[in-house]
Amino acid sequence: MSYKLDMQINYGNNEQYRIQFRELCNMQSTVDPSLNDLELDEETLDEQDFDMAAASKTMDYIWGLTKYNPLFKAIYRMAAAIMISENEEIGLAIMISYDYLDVFHACFCEFMRNPANFDEKNATYLAVLERFTKLGYNRK
Repeated sequence: MSYKLDMQINYGNNEQYRIQFRELCNMQSTVDPSLNDLELDEETLDEQDFDMAAASKTMDYIWGLTKYNPLFKAIYRMAAAIMISENEEIGLAIMISYDYLDVFHACFCEFMRNPANFDEKNATYLAVLERFTKLGYNRK
């Protein structure tokens, strides 16, 4: 799988997030043409066009590379706790959500570029922790 390490993730609304997430996951349009005859709002139509296989492939790729890294495990546990869970895979799903994708993507890319020097002082890792704090979640 090829992951877009050079992609800059910047969004200010849900529509922009969805566009960037689809690009990051290399999603293909799968919308059923018959849906065009229905009166659906843009967001509902967009949800019908979600390529779950592409999203799963991207998540599996990230998970396979990070599931044993103690810093990512800490991130996943903190994120899972938001959903009252300890399941680290749920944590990954949260990290690619609207609230976290931008900082998580930067953190993952930094890890991929320089894993030997990726530590708890890394600015992108600290940005993820700061986002938890900003959104009201304790990072301990």
